Amino acid sequence: MLAYGLALGELLQSVFQVPVSNDYVTISINSTTKSNNDAPEPERTNHLSDNNNHQDSNTSLLTQNEYLNSMMDKTLLARYQLVDKNAIHLKLSIRPTSANLQHMFAIPLLTREIVERKPHLKGGYLRIEKEFEETKSYDRVREMTYALADEVGRDNFQRTVVAEAAIRCLEFFQVKDATTGEILRGMQDGEEEEEVVHVVRFEVVTDKRQDGGPGREVGNWKIIDWDDLLEGNVFH
Repeated sequence: MLAYGLALGELLQSVFQVPVSNDYVTISINSTTKSNNDAPEPERTNHLSDNNNHQDSNTSLLTQNEYLNSMMDKTLLARYQLVDKNAIHLKLSIRPTSANLQHMFAIPLLTREIVERKPHLKGGYLRIEKEFEETKSYDRVREMTYALADEVGRDNFQRTVVAEAAIRCLEFFQVKDATTGEILRGMQDGEEEEEVVHVVRFEVVTDKRQDGGPGREVGNWKIIDWDDLLEGNVFH
């Protein structure tokens, strides 16, 4: 729950550029609250140009935030580059109360970094799974697995571990049109917070220990998807 709260708080602050309260119990933001250093927004004269400038600004803020990128996958972050903080007001209070591990599995050989270097390997294990469903041939599966290992490199001992958790929260969520004040999504003013379950998918890469000892070296866990925004953000 702590990792989820830290990542969410940092993301909201980066996107909306307003203070986010995070006391490690509750994360809250009201994007109508501006800091004293905020300059007045310039008058909009070209809507398309303004949107492009805003997207460039968000892209820069998110991609250059090393702390945020250490906690969240860049594909997930890219979805928030399109948020126009000047067009909407977000009011959110979220208090995680419990977390339950739903499932965990390992992906031998493949990592996101490897697939980025060799895009044709994306979906490699899904193709093997589909082949077995269609042919029920263990020989064919073995052949495809060896081919994948040869492509990645037999000296590669990396594997990706994926874990999915259900995080139960008490939450108030509201999005308003910044100009009209109309509620676009979420709850009415004055409503009590409600219980919400967010499904969060994490990922970490492990490798053979450099000193040859038992166990494995474990990298940093990252959030790769939540609430199925990227349909699992599957690469394997």
